[in-house]
Amino acid sequence: MALSATSLKKCVPGALDGWFEIGTVFVHPDYQGQGIGTLLLNVMLLTLRNKGIQEFCLDSGYAHAQKIWRKKLGDPDYCLKDYWGKGADHMIWKRRTNDMPLILEMIHFNKFRNHNYVLVISRPRGFSEGHWT
Repeated sequence: MALSATSLKKCVPGALDGWFEIGTVFVHPDYQGQGIGTLLLNVMLLTLRNKGIQEFCLDSGYAHAQKIWRKKLGDPDYCLKDYWGKGADHMIWKRRTNDMPLILEMIHFNKFRNHNYVLVISRPRGFSEGHWT
């Protein structure tokens, strides 16, 4: 579960102004644990850096995804306790692209040679020329 840019902004007023959001990121369960998510994160970081974007945020309401993001990004900057119900928190991370190391892992590409992958990086809804609208 991810919040819309508008909902996210309301949860932490002013804290995400001017920050780009990494939207929903999934790796199909059949391919998890093989470094694909790490590769996607690295490509996203490099893309943001190459576009001169210095700050980004990411949020998650899924407990499994939160474990992964904690491993990759550390503790969240915001934890909205019981946001989705008792014991179901929503977490938000804010990071600076230059503070994020690229994570290098071996990926076995032979398994994926017959598949096409698309990475889409877009501005969050409500974001225009560096400002939330």
